Parts: sequence; structure tokens; C-alpha cells
Amino acid sequence: MGFLYNCVKWLFHIAGGFFYATIEITGSENIPDEGEPTILCFNHGNSIGDAVVMMRSTCRTVRFCAKDALWGVPVFGNLLNMMGAVPVYRTRDHGADARKKNEQMYTAVHETLAAGDMIGIAPEGTSRFLPFMAKLRTGPARIALGAVSRMLPSNPKFCVKICPCGLTYTHREKFRSDVSIVYGKPIVVDASWLEGNGKYDDYEVAVRDLTIKIDARLREITINAPNWEIITSAMTAARIHRPLGTKISLTAYLQHLRGWVEMLKPVTEDGGRVVPLDKDAVYVKTKLMEYQSVLDSKGIKDARVHATEQHGAIPKYVLISRMVKRFFLCALLFSCAIPGLVLWAPVWLAIKWGERCMMAKGPRWNDSVAEMKMRYGFFGVNALAIMGFFVAGVIKGTIAILCVLAITVRFYESALASLRSFYTLYKLLVLDRSTAERLLKMRRECKVLVGALARRLPPNAIHIADGAKDETPKRIIPWYSFRWFEWTYVQFAYKTIMRREKKDWNEVLRINDYNTMDYVK
Repeated sequence: MGFLYNCVKWLFHIAGGFFYATIEITGSENIPDEGEPTILCFNHGNSIGDAVVMMRSTCRTVRFCAKDALWGVPVFGNLLNMMGAVPVYRTRDHGADARKKNEQMYTAVHETLAAGDMIGIAPEGTSRFLPFMAKLRTGPARIALGAVSRMLPSNPKFCVKICPCGLTYTHREKFRSDVSIVYGKPIVVDASWLEGNGKYDDYEVAVRDLTIKIDARLREITINAPNWEIITSAMTAARIHRPLGTKISLTAYLQHLRGWVEMLKPVTEDGGRVVPLDKDAVYVKTKLMEYQSVLDSKGIKDARVHATEQHGAIPKYVLISRMVKRFFLCALLFSCAIPGLVLWAPVWLAIKWGERCMMAKGPRWNDSVAEMKMRYGFFGVNALAIMGFFVAGVIKGTIAILCVLAITVRFYESALASLRSFYTLYKLLVLDRSTAERLLKMRRECKVLVGALARRLPPNAIHIADGAKDETPKRIIPWYSFRWFEWTYVQFAYKTIMRREKKDWNEVLRINDYNTMDYVK
């Protein structure tokens, strides 16, 4: 399986790295060493996309447990066999027969763990495009306890390590968005968890407690909110609290954001009772949503309002000058990208058609959009490469087409960034003075409220926020100052060679900046 697995991992490495602009890995030192029986538990909100990014980021071979229906998908079923994946038979699909059919699954995973290998499983049981994790199933706990019970007579020191893995996407279904992968500290399941050998006299109680512990570890490294509105207001609060953009890492930004989500959502106690937010938090959330709604209606980013607060309003002539530069730069980049865009057009049209057909089934299929885009993109690029091979051979055809496609994406990405900047500058140019003053007033009010509430942030979020201060000093720049001048084309030439840096972790290949993690059409 090693060679075949590595082939699939190589394909997933290319597909994931091409689809997502940033895949940031944190906590890889928490992954148990080779030879240690391990269960990799991850939150599941992006269908096959989760397996793609995890395979390319996990140093060990992972045998994933997946629903049996996936083996019926053309080509993908073959890839699952090459990966050594294990089919799981769900009760919703097979009814009373599921328990009997899953005996083969339990045998396969127990043998894998006995050999010191790693299996990957999503405790939620199915993929969902939701802002929170669903209630965890007991499968991982039963697998771990079953493996320990099976091996204990021959190896009294045998244990299974359950490693939590948190996946957080800025826009899971959008091309060139970002994803953070965080590996948490593993849970050691040994003989003490078995009935009669430690604190547990009942198997089901041990299963329940272990599942609760897995749930707690996963929630520590993921973002969970009862609705998308809370995440939207938390994003606004995080930007106001520390307007750092991409000056901090993606993982640090998401940890900071998670802190604000925890501050702005109702608390659920152990008994399941929901404790409403206090009046202060409700008031802050309301003001944040009001401010963000005005920003969205005017097409303005908070960063622009913050810059005006720090340095004063940008003079009209500066706005027009920058717009002219962005326009010509955008036109130049799009012109350079046209040959490659012609090649990309059939793939792009196929992806748009596939997305439209999928979304016509309802929002339940949101989590499969990224998978569909990767699949169509993979087959489309291969079709173009094969066409190049028959037209001009390997060197002049296949390699040339692949290089053109890669360069086109780079030019298109920069062209759209220039167009996005042009659009924002235009919105600032036509923004009337009264609205600008209103936005400044609203931001200052939100800043005071957020600053007062920030004292209650979780310790890890406070540490991240305080460890990366906004380095921009508050200094009003006169309209005639030379500091308004910017080296637009010099900066572009430098960033063309280097990797293009985003100004905000929420950026995707769209003109508008959507202040949400929800699905955007």
C-alpha cells in the first residue's frame, strides 16, 4: 500500500496546494511517532476536501474511515482503495444490517492499530457545512477501547493515542482561500480505561467519558458558534481589536477570532442549559453588526476606516492617482493572462455548471462544493496536458501548458487584487463626507466597547493579540505630503517574483470582501 498511498498523497498535495492559497500547520509535534497506534480525529465540514488537506499535512500514513457510498463514485472509489481506506456502513443507509456489516470495519481498524499504524476518522459521522461541530458519535471511543481490550492479554502496556485535529477554513469552497490545520495534544487510552482495571466498572460509561474528552479537545482547536451571525460579528470585533490583517499568522488570527466567538456566543453548561449573553455582550454585538452592515452597504473595509482614523482622509487627488495606477496594472495583468484564461475557460465553465447543479439540490450539499471543484479542476488540467502532449509532445506541449496554467493563475490573482483595490478606492472617492464621519464615529464607539470586553477574552487569545501590536503610529498626514506616494509598480514587480501576500485573511478571488465564513454564491 505504501507506493499507491504515496501516489495518491502526491496528487492530493498538488490539488490541495493549488486550490488553497495557504495551508498552515500547527502542532505537528503532537502527532504520535511512527509505530504508535493512533486514531486521528478531525472535525468534518468539507467532505473529501478534509482528507485532501490532511493527507498532505500529516507525516504518517493515514487509513481513513469513510462511508461505503464513496466507493461507488467513479475513479474516487479506486483512489480510496489505493489509500487503504476502510468503508463504514451507516445506520441511516443500511438500517439494522449496519451493525453486522461494520464488524469487518472494526476488524480492519483493530488490526491497523495492532500494527502500530494510524487511522483517521470524523467523530461527527458525516460532513456538514455548519458553523459548529455536531454531536460526536461514539465510534472512535469504541475503536480505541476495543483495540486496547484485544491487545491487552499479549501486551499489558499497549495503548492507543487519540490525536485531535482541528480544520478551519476561511472559505472552504472558494479557490485560493486559506485553511489552518491544528494538531492537539493526544489522549492516551490504556488499560485504565477498561472496566475492572481502573476507575470504570461499566463499558458504556467509559465510552461516554472518552467521547466527551475527544469533543472537548476538538472544541479547543476549532471555531464553534450557534450561527453565522456570531462569527461575522466576531470577525469585525477581531479586526477592530487588533487591525493587523496578515501581519499575524493565519493560525494566530483564527485563534484570536475563536476568542471573540466565545465571548459573543451564549454559554452552554454541562447539563445542556443555554445561558444567555449578558447585556454588555449583547450591546457590543448589536453595535458591531450595525457598523459592519454600513461597511457592507458602502463597499468599504474596516481597514480603510482605520487608516482614515490614524492618518486622516486620503486626498481626492491621491485617490484618483492610485485608481489610475491600479487600472493600468489590472489591464496589463489581465492582458498577460488572456492566453491562459482561454485554456482555463472550459474547466471554469464545467466547475460553474457543476456548482450550479449541486446547489440546486439545496444547502445540504454546500460541503461538497470544494470537492467537486478539485475533481473537475484535476480532470480538466489533465485533459489539457494530454492535449498538449498529442499536439507538441511532452516538453513543448504538456510541460508548456502546465506552466502557462500556473502562471495564468498567478497573473489572474494579482489582477483581481488590483481590481479589488481599484473598486475600494472608487468607493472611498464617492463616499460623502457625512457617511465617512458616521463610519469613524461608529468605529470609535465599537473600539471602546471592544476594548472593554477584550479584558474577558480567553488567555490564549489575549496572548496572541497582545503579542502583535499594530505598528502603525497615529499621525495625521497633510494632503500635500510626499508620504501619500506609493511605489505601485515596484511593489508589483517584487511580489511577482515572491509569493503574493494577502492584505486580509478573508480575501478570495472575488472583488468584494465577504465578512463571513458562510457559503457565498
